[in-house]
Amino acid sequence: MDDLSTFNKSFALFDAEYRLLDWNDDFVQEFADATDIIALGVKVKDIYAACLLPERALDLSWTAHGEVPPVFEYINNRLTISVEQDVGVGGTILRIAKGACPAAPLHPSMAENSTELLRSAALQMSASVLKQRDQEASRLNELARKDQQTGVGNRLFFDEQLMKNWQQCQSAQQPLSMLYVTVDYFNSYMDLYGNTQGDSCLKMVAATIRAYLNVPRDSIARYGPEEFACLMPKTDLVSAKRIAEALLSAIRALAIPHAKSKASSIVSISVGVASTEQTHGDSAEALVVAAEQQVYLAKRDGRDCIRSANLY
Repeated sequence: MDDLSTFNKSFALFDAEYRLLDWNDDFVQEFADATDIIALGVKVKDIYAACLLPERALDLSWTAHGEVPPVFEYINNRLTISVEQDVGVGGTILRIAKGACPAAPLHPSMAENSTELLRSAALQMSASVLKQRDQEASRLNELARKDQQTGVGNRLFFDEQLMKNWQQCQSAQQPLSMLYVTVDYFNSYMDLYGNTQGDSCLKMVAATIRAYLNVPRDSIARYGPEEFACLMPKTDLVSAKRIAEALLSAIRALAIPHAKSKASSIVSISVGVASTEQTHGDSAEALVVAAEQQVYLAKRDGRDCIRSANLY
């Protein structure tokens, strides 16, 4: 296999993450539509998307389920392609394909030169279908991570962002801060003004908080019925407190009446700020616990205020 140019079949080698490691010229010919992107490390899904061939033409998903490598055929460029696959050392995937025989002839009334026109039309239709499928998958993925009432992220989104930010800050040795924000006496607000006004209040609070974050680096999610959690990577305690103080003033500036609040005559928030200068280990949850503890202290001290602490 040292000289792949002499190998008379389509040959490709992928790693366990489905990234291309090695290939020969016949592989490029087999997936000719992807010629421009075929390179070391390109992923199977990108090659497949560029070619718009039948999905089984480059399907390696069987490896994830421990299944027996399937042997299959498909038609490409008027040839029936026979494909053999296997798993090698370290999870690498070997794929060998060859043109077995010409495909069935076209109908006598159809000229041979119409083949490419048909293929072009099929590719365009396939491209449209794939684009719609990707858009729908993206939309569903976004919906699954969004709080429909306020439009910010939901708890699933927060959990994902927490681990992502924690690992990134750990790798780069950068600080990570969290704001735990709760709307003061919100249950009393709902009792007095009703669900519709309550929804409107939460939306305004969420939008105001988001406006003070450095999105998309920072993130906001609805953490509870009247609670929001903000993650701010590359932000130390001093900077996080400054943002929290600006939020307190911004929410007060909304001047939303709250006749049943014991903290103010208008809607206010209490904020717990927790920061860590050094993220290490798998203790991301400790940051959340620290922020929760600080917001409890803010509530104890009369609400409409900020309490903060460094985790490490």
